Amino acid sequence: MTKNKTILFLLIILGVFFEFIRDYIFVNFNLQMQFLHYKSLDLDATNYTDSIVLLFINSLSSSTIANLKWVLALLFSFIFFAIGLFFTKILWQKVMYNEFKKTFTVGGLIIMISSILFYILYVSFNKDPHIYAVAIELSHFVQSILYPITFILAFYANNRIKNKT
Repeated sequence: MTKNKTILFLLIILGVFFEFIRDYIFVNFNLQMQFLHYKSLDLDATNYTDSIVLLFINSLSSSTIANLKWVLALLFSFIFFAIGLFFTKILWQKVMYNEFKKTFTVGGLIIMISSILFYILYVSFNKDPHIYAVAIELSHFVQSILYPITFILAFYANNRIKNKT
């Protein structure tokens, strides 16, 4: 039991670590894209991109960085999905885990598809920033530790309520 608690604790730490890494990478990618945009307009701009990230992306164009962000968004979504599955596989019995896995997977897919649909609406309707904000927030949710935490807590609470009645 102590081994399982240690693994669960390490998964939480790993989730927080990936949350930080994701934010660090995306903020710096956005800073580099902003710098490249200003530079293309012949404006005198300062590049605030962290030097470590700049080592890897200095020679990339804005469109390449944007494409890389899409790939990383999928990667981080998968990482947080995997953390949620590993956590619950250790935490719960097989029947409860299998039930959670279905809910977690379908819920995550619904959120991701909704994000994509809002993004399509954003592109279709004159790039309304309000629509983009919804798309980006849904996307950020599945790329964060909030995704597994929310589903685990909601699933656990729902099962507690079911078992009391």
